[in-house]
Amino acid sequence: MAVSPLTVADLPLALQIIDMRDQLPLVPAEEVGRAAKSSITVHWNGPPIPPGEDPLDVIKSDAWFHTSKDWSPEPGIQGGDGIMYHFLVAPDGRCFKTRDDDAVLWHCGSQIGNWFSYAVQVMVGGNGDGTGDPVTSQQYAALTQLIAHLALDDVKPHKIWSGTACPGIELTAWINRQGWKEEDMNAKEVLALIEETYGLTNTTQAIKDVLKEQNAAIVKLANDETVADTEVAALKDRIDKLHTI
Repeated sequence: MAVSPLTVADLPLALQIIDMRDQLPLVPAEEVGRAAKSSITVHWNGPPIPPGEDPLDVIKSDAWFHTSKDWSPEPGIQGGDGIMYHFLVAPDGRCFKTRDDDAVLWHCGSQIGNWFSYAVQVMVGGNGDGTGDPVTSQQYAALTQLIAHLALDDVKPHKIWSGTACPGIELTAWINRQGWKEEDMNAKEVLALIEETYGLTNTTQAIKDVLKEQNAAIVKLANDETVADTEVAALKDRIDKLHTI
């Protein structure tokens, strides 16, 4: 039986896009406009997020703050129509959709960026010098998949648009080296391994089966003194790749 080609979109990863648009304040009278997006701009939360804080509470707080803020250079001219991020990525890897894809938002200090770039906040706290809370592995995984979901290869740190430390040294370095492409390649390698070995479509159960068999093989090889350490290391590397998805 022929197996359909697998793509990154088929990966059973942890990405959950949770639509919160109907739970957040919106002021239609303040809407700036609508425009299709050609890039993605990554932000951080800025102020530290208290440990254990519910991401939903953070998002709702941001939304109320943004609707009450005057976004114009001159006072009293431009209010906020809602939260100024299209997506937010929580520390546990959940991804929240908070605005329509084509909504124009005040988020990066550039007219071009505000109109034509998605605003994605990674929910970590930061400082003015670019240091801040570490980005979790779940956030990197979710951000990688969100970029694939949006199907745009032009990803920018907020600081590229205006004078700011956002989104911090760590995220800026990841963006500059196109870290989402590295994760993408790892995922494709794992998919190829599963398809070649099992002839299966990529399901969660298929990955569990691979892990069980490969882990059993590690134990067996580790107790076989005739097997070179390099072979064991190579097998372990394949298992580590499976654990990353």
